[in-house]
Amino acid sequence: MSSRSRVDRALHGPSLTEVTIGAAMSVALGALIGAIYLIGLPVETVREIPEDAPRHQVYLVEGNQNSAAGGQWMNKRKLLMGGGTFDVRLNEAELNAWIARSIVKPAPDDSSAMIKPKSINFRIHDGLLQIGMPCDLDLFGFFGQELVLQARGDFAPDGTHFVFEPKEFMIGSLAAHRVPGLTSLVLPRLMHTDDGPEELVAAWDRLENVRIEDDSLVLTLR
Repeated sequence: MSSRSRVDRALHGPSLTEVTIGAAMSVALGALIGAIYLIGLPVETVREIPEDAPRHQVYLVEGNQNSAAGGQWMNKRKLLMGGGTFDVRLNEAELNAWIARSIVKPAPDDSSAMIKPKSINFRIHDGLLQIGMPCDLDLFGFFGQELVLQARGDFAPDGTHFVFEPKEFMIGSLAAHRVPGLTSLVLPRLMHTDDGPEELVAAWDRLENVRIEDDSLVLTLR
């Protein structure tokens, strides 16, 4: 900076550009700190939200994991492996029984991902499918923390396939769906159809329609 510029700055203060850049950086830093704080807040896993729940507490309400209610999943698995055009209705207990027996957990020394899902839970409520994922956050071995991811949405066609379209996406207590671009950046890295049950992955290519109806996920196969 020249001596003339230093004199002008001393006499007139910072320029409008400098003030604007400084204000923008302050806002961005404040937003980042706020986001980190919300992500780090604990999420309580419950079967239903307590009547006296604190206003700012975030909950993961788990779907039914009752083995009796999900006992038909093996029969429906056989249907998906067959041919023909028909509907298969899967309730949340059947989805949870199926995924619990299909997901292969990563090896303990697998450090290829910073966010490592420990389990997956499905819930169907108010016409939406909820996917809950308790995870381990590992930042290159220097920082680790448990967090809960949860997405709620339904399905829409994308070319020749159907894709899950989240209407809400929570990272810990952070409403990520309110941050432009964050959902599309994070969620696809966690949700790979190839990681699901093999029969369901294969059947997905044969889908004519998929919808949420009452308490079930309905797959129409062609």
